[in-house]
Amino acid sequence: MEWKRLLVTLALAAGVLGAYREVYWRPFDDVAQESVPSFHSFGFAAASTVHLWPNPLAARDVDLAAGRVTMYPHWTNTFFLVLEAAVHLFGATETVGRSVAILGSLLAFTLIAVSLDRKTWLVYAAVPLVLLSGPGRDDIPFVFADVALYVAIGVLYWTASRPSFRGALLAALVLNPLVLPYALVVILLRRVARGSNRQLGVDLGILAGGGVVVAAALVHASGGFRELGSILQLRSQWPLADLTIALRRDVLRTLNLEPLSNHFVAAAWVVCLLARQWRTAALLPSFLFFSLLLREYVATHEFTRLPLVFFSLVTVGAALEVILAWLEPKLPRAWTAGAVRILLAAVLAVRVGAGTQRYVPEPRLQAARQRLFQIVDDPANAVLLERCNVFTFSGDRRRWLPDSRMGQFFFGRRVADRVRRGGPLYPCRVDLDRGTVEDAHRTGPASAGHAAP
Repeated sequence: MEWKRLLVTLALAAGVLGAYREVYWRPFDDVAQESVPSFHSFGFAAASTVHLWPNPLAARDVDLAAGRVTMYPHWTNTFFLVLEAAVHLFGATETVGRSVAILGSLLAFTLIAVSLDRKTWLVYAAVPLVLLSGPGRDDIPFVFADVALYVAIGVLYWTASRPSFRGALLAALVLNPLVLPYALVVILLRRVARGSNRQLGVDLGILAGGGVVVAAALVHASGGFRELGSILQLRSQWPLADLTIALRRDVLRTLNLEPLSNHFVAAAWVVCLLARQWRTAALLPSFLFFSLLLREYVATHEFTRLPLVFFSLVTVGAALEVILAWLEPKLPRAWTAGAVRILLAAVLAVRVGAGTQRYVPEPRLQAARQRLFQIVDDPANAVLLERCNVFTFSGDRRRWLPDSRMGQFFFGRRVADRVRRGGPLYPCRVDLDRGTVEDAHRTGPASAGHAAP
């Protein structure tokens, strides 16, 4: 029966992805917050294996204007290594990037759902429902290291009651160190579930030790504590009221049960708490804990709130299952509970599916993307591009968005390959207005008005 639920869940998820395939595998032409980091992730992937030792844990970035690869202490390298493996197998395309993000998110959410309760259909239903939601359509295809965070959360919940938990704890930190708040919650859940103080101490010790190793790698990449500290300070400072508004808005966008969406989720959480479903009841507080630690990061980025959307759907599904379990002995026929589940799932699907997306195509980014594809595909530029490994950009900034991070998708691998094998720098200028690539030695330095970003 457990396998049946899992197969039905995955079949429904595949159906949603098929129905919204043009949304989930869309080009990188949305607003800059979604598309520019997705472009940028391909630069991180291209650089991920450059000078891998002695610090394989820290991400590497491509500096197009200098023709070099630099250490990047904001993220661990794991997601970008996975993306690089996918690119090596299937090619450096937007479709490949979207596929990695979608499969990673689907894996993470399925692991969480299965780990919570293997006997309740409506908890499993949260997986296709999050794909159906407006925030899900916005954020699940987002190609960046946040996907590794979702997988890390899923791995922790999946292994929470297994002997492999401590190894999974270390792996989760390497996947994305931002999993730390969630890891603390899962460790406390293990203690609540008939654990011992000794087990709690060992778990916390392993978490601390793994955290120190990852932090040391990032500090080494940044050349000291100052940059890493400034990153954490930036991400943690934001008005609490603005964070609250962002969280409430995403719940509204998910359930579309106005004016009761937030109240409905809160009531569902209370039901789970009263039913002593500790793992499910811990999901929303764990996200709030994460949000309070990284207020700016969560409040200003749509994609960071995807776990809130999924956790809300799981909590609602679990609460409805609890209520059905209370009512089932009083129902007139044995099959009635199943019919009620189908009806509830259908109502949720209709309301959740009515959610709108916030990420929409941005005309200037669309134009820049199209022009860059034209430039790299133009046979007239092919010979020169074979030699280029340093890139600056010119063009009317009223027409084009800043393009250094976008350009990593198109030119970052040329820079990374040059650094990997050594060799001389060969600077080129990409003229977006004319759609040409020019030898920078022959054309001279760019004007001040058209300097590279």
